[in-house]
Amino acid sequence: MSVTLSDFKVSAPTTTFSAGTPYHFVVTNNGKMVHEFMILPPLAGMGSMSMDDLHNQSLVMIDSIAPGESKTVDVTFPSSSVGSSLELACHLPGHYEAGMKLPITVSN
Repeated sequence: MSVTLSDFKVSAPTTTFSAGTPYHFVVTNNGKMVHEFMILPPLAGMGSMSMDDLHNQSLVMIDSIAPGESKTVDVTFPSSSVGSSLELACHLPGHYEAGMKLPITVSN
């Protein structure tokens, strides 16, 4: 699964995943700024959480991806994530607000 980060967008060829299926994410930063990659509930549902709290709530986190760099992470969505709202996102200051989020769906 290829995910592309840019200034300021997250894109992926699919946004629907199956619980219990292993996925290998290759996350590439095509932007000019450092980004991070997280899978977690939308920020609107998080209130005023600190970055540490956001990191603790994330299903997956790659905390720094330099411009031109790719990093990988393996993800198996738990059955508890079926039907919940999740996003692929960058939560560095101002990045999420600028549009660095992509809603995803987890199904059975």
